[in-house]
Amino acid sequence: MVGDFDELTRMRADADDKISAWAGRVTEAWLAEDQTWFSSSVQKELRSPRSFLVTHFFNHQTHHRGQGMR
Repeated sequence: MVGDFDELTRMRADADDKISAWAGRVTEAWLAEDQTWFSSSVQKELRSPRSFLVTHFFNHQTHHRGQGMR
């Protein structure tokens, strides 16, 4: 549980630092591959291009940050 807005701000900055560090290690070769995982919600293996999944991740982040600006 987050105690106050200052703590939430620090947590967000820490998460952003981790995301930036990860993004800095991503290569074009890695992005060109598919990601495979098992979805417990649909009970089957799924596969999607990593480039799509990374794009979705960043778009999702932007969407939620925009919600906080209301």
